[in-house]
Amino acid sequence: MKNQLVLIHGDHASSQDNWLPYIAKALKQQRWDVVSPDIPDPEDLDLERWLEFLQGEFEMTKDTVLVGHSSGFPVIMSLLEQSPVQIKKAVFVAGFVEDIGFGVDPILQESYDWDAVRANCAEFVFVNSNNDPYNCDDKQGRIMMDTLGGIQVIVADAMHFGTDEYDDVCEEFPLLVKLIED
Repeated sequence: MKNQLVLIHGDHASSQDNWLPYIAKALKQQRWDVVSPDIPDPEDLDLERWLEFLQGEFEMTKDTVLVGHSSGFPVIMSLLEQSPVQIKKAVFVAGFVEDIGFGVDPILQESYDWDAVRANCAEFVFVNSNNDPYNCDDKQGRIMMDTLGGIQVIVADAMHFGTDEYDDVCEEFPLLVKLIED
């Protein structure tokens, strides 16, 4: 079966933001099936609505690699909790798993079935910066890695890997292509 890449953008974003088009193009050229949906109303952080939408956009298989940016991380955790199969890999860029200082985050579950999440994904990769302005930094990545296993890659001074608010443009991300392929 062909590898499937699913790119899940964060809140206040789309499939055309930051490095997502670069990753989609790079993997399509290598003959991956790429799914990069635009979540409707990405400013409205409603986990149930996001999950319902995404579950209608693709089917997870043993050849699926999920990549989530920022609030895409907790969404992927929820998808993995419910997955009927073990996927190949999950890669998280600037993800978070606990309150990052902005009040109650409706995209986070109160708790996760970590055993189910681990059982439903063969490999985890966490990519964080040491200076993320939203606190989705290397400390959050370390918490996730300690909980789920896998590897953490810390990119110095990469901020949030692309935001308009902080003008940290990140349109190309060759390191991420390599992490997805390996």
